Amino acid sequence: KDPRSLSAAFVRYIYEDHNGLIWVGFETSGLSYLNPATGQFTRITRNARGEEVSGNIIFSLLEYPAGVIWAGSESGLNKISFSKNNSGQYHYSIKNFGEANGLSDKSVNGILADNKGFLWIGTIKGLLRFDIRNERFRNYLPSLDFSFSCAYKFNEHQLFFGSSEGFVMFDPNKVSQNDFLPRVVISSLRLFNKEVEIGGTYNGDIPFKTAITTAPGLTLGYQNNVFTLGFAGLHFSDP
Repeated sequence: KDPRSLSAAFVRYIYEDHNGLIWVGFETSGLSYLNPATGQFTRITRNARGEEVSGNIIFSLLEYPAGVIWAGSESGLNKISFSKNNSGQYHYSIKNFGEANGLSDKSVNGILADNKGFLWIGTIKGLLRFDIRNERFRNYLPSLDFSFSCAYKFNEHQLFFGSSEGFVMFDPNKVSQNDFLPRVVISSLRLFNKEVEIGGTYNGDIPFKTAITTAPGLTLGYQNNVFTLGFAGLHFSDP
């Protein structure tokens, strides 16, 4: 098959960059771009440095900033830095990001950019914010399953991500960051799946003579060898 032709029939995503190149993500054939001036496709394959796009299914594409294409696949996030030399030929470098780098899930289903240097990424395990300067991820809404190729930026104050439970709309400028680590305390004790009460006797043991939060310690005999500890993180803030 002609390598300058369409790689496959099943197209997942189409995106136009600032140069007018049309980027095409396929279901099983990776990523290509079309140069409208020549009518020819170029496939993004492994380059001379051995760098390549991770995954074959492209769910999302975004250029941010100019000259950098972000491609989300079933295997992670790909940064494709693109440039043209004096002879008019395009060259690219590729950097991959996966779960080992902080992704909550390797399937990158949607990508949007705000106006402050952050990418917002939808996965099946929540929403992430990616700082392109230090290349760090921060997780939000971990219980939500975000849909494939279903993200839209209405303006700088309204980003939309579709999910299995409707859609999420938010202003990225108003998403707060709280790095306070709550104090963790033991809140309950159960012996053989029964709640332990203050002063109660259980198989010869009196675990607590005061509230569990003020007890100096806990000693149990061998006969109380099935126990469950409950805990809580204490964080008092104004919602």
